[in-house]
Amino acid sequence: MPLIISLLMSCEKALDYTLPEGENHLVVNTILNANADTILVNVSWSKPTAQLLDSNLFVNNAQVEMYEDDNFLFRLLPRGGKGYYGANYQVRNNSIYTLEVRYQDIVVRASTLIPMKPDFTSQIEDTSGSLIIGTLHFKDKPSDRNYYIIGVQFNQPVIYDTIFFPDTVIFLYRFHRKDILRFVIGNFGPLEASLPGIVDGFAFSDKLFDGQDFSFHWYAVKVPTDTIFVQLYSIDENLYRFFDTFTSAEMANSNPFAQPANVYTNVEGGLGLVASLTYKEDTLVLSQMLKRK
Repeated sequence: MPLIISLLMSCEKALDYTLPEGENHLVVNTILNANADTILVNVSWSKPTAQLLDSNLFVNNAQVEMYEDDNFLFRLLPRGGKGYYGANYQVRNNSIYTLEVRYQDIVVRASTLIPMKPDFTSQIEDTSGSLIIGTLHFKDKPSDRNYYIIGVQFNQPVIYDTIFFPDTVIFLYRFHRKDILRFVIGNFGPLEASLPGIVDGFAFSDKLFDGQDFSFHWYAVKVPTDTIFVQLYSIDENLYRFFDTFTSAEMANSNPFAQPANVYTNVEGGLGLVASLTYKEDTLVLSQMLKRK
């Protein structure tokens, strides 16, 4: 963005041209996490071509209300600026939450059903090669459709400060989760989509094993640690459809011959995504797991 602005300011000749206005929509984004005790919602404007250089796109004075199973719950309060609204509350599994956002004469709504927490077991099969090989076993809950994400991570130490003493330097570290999952294979083949940069892992539906016990083999890169973390997320249909269309849109953008793909939105009267997830995590110590075999 600074490069674009500097180029525009460096032009000596004024151009008599007006960018097309396009339509402006209210955008609402949140992913409700049943494992967290805080809700955070972002409200902004969409970006027509004429406003791409306008940094004032956040809506900080909207009325944001939440309903639980059609019953009014509370109003979310502005938090930290930049269009954020928050509340301290833990959503409940298998409940429907609706967000209603009002700004001036605009009203938008969106709902999500919080999925049930998944249950699974995981173990390490092999660490002798260039990859860590493990299995994940779980029982799918019978329903119309369930959606999941598998992730495998480790704690990566990152230096954030240093303390200097005579002849001594002390490094202070924070640990950040880093994705090491490379691919996942079930009895029917590879899983449906990789999600780098959004939620690290692989997303899939239960359309081939609805209501059954099922096992996956997962493969992760070797890391200089003895501990890794395996997560299984249950996600709602909104989040799954967003991931699916986001992946299609990315592929279309890199292919000049591809048909344009629209990213999924479930916000009535506006744009954005109101979705939900819950997860379970298993901590695996590699050396201990291999000794059991």
